[in-house]
Amino acid sequence: MPSVLCFGETLWDILPTGPVPGGAPMNVALHLHQRGTPVHILSRVGQDDYGARLRAYLSERGLPLDGLQTDPQQPTGTVTVNDEDVSEISYEIHQPVAWDHIEADHTAQTLVREADWLVFGSLAARSAGTRATLQQLLPLARGKVFDVNFRPPHYGQDSVLPLLRAADLVKTNHHELAEIAGWLGLAGDLVTQAQGLRREMDLRGLIVTRGAQGALFCDAEGWYDFPGYRVTVADTIGSGDAFLAGFLHQYLQGAAPVAALDYGCALGALVASRAGANPVLTEEQISDFRGKA
Repeated sequence: MPSVLCFGETLWDILPTGPVPGGAPMNVALHLHQRGTPVHILSRVGQDDYGARLRAYLSERGLPLDGLQTDPQQPTGTVTVNDEDVSEISYEIHQPVAWDHIEADHTAQTLVREADWLVFGSLAARSAGTRATLQQLLPLARGKVFDVNFRPPHYGQDSVLPLLRAADLVKTNHHELAEIAGWLGLAGDLVTQAQGLRREMDLRGLIVTRGAQGALFCDAEGWYDFPGYRVTVADTIGSGDAFLAGFLHQYLQGAAPVAALDYGCALGALVASRAGANPVLTEEQISDFRGKA
């Protein structure tokens, strides 16, 4: 089974009910691990209580910690979450924090070289330090998955476009696709923009999520659509990360695009139906959900 390294932010989402572990790369890693995909995380936490608690949490969930660096000066990342509207969560992402300073040390380079796929996002590239590390590590990676994750004001064309050009697979949502298409002058409907972006960046494949409307995937052979699953939403925190993990778990093992979209949409919907980004979900629960939908 192909192995994956998830690069970027590990943090605490500060909810009205209290702090919960989060960060897109960590969420993707946890869901891949639950599904049985060999996975490591490359990130950085502070030498503080939040950092110690994140290490304990990831250890309890079975993730290897050799790629989790400790920063002696910067604090562990935190995000203040506004979840008054469960379908449109907003975030205040604090900085500077430890994951703004991930280093390309020997362990990091070894983990990248040993993984079949490197998953990285746009948020980790907000700071010069971690952006430089990512640029140093990308040439070492065999396969590259870029998870577009626009969080104003932590992105711009100057950081995003080079990552698109470096990637093999890209996952974006329909709002992000429209913004990128505007940067590049790509006109037309969603499918036309998606196919245009895939060609422009010479991607192996492009995934576009559309919330409750499902997702589509395009590659050199054409495009594939899946309508998604309807659920009662508890919150949408981490549902896109779960979708990506589910899609990759299937697609990287050779599943057909529609089958990978189906599985990813099911996992994303199940996570949205539960509070928090990382509920424990069994294959039986996923299978039952898909069978009853």
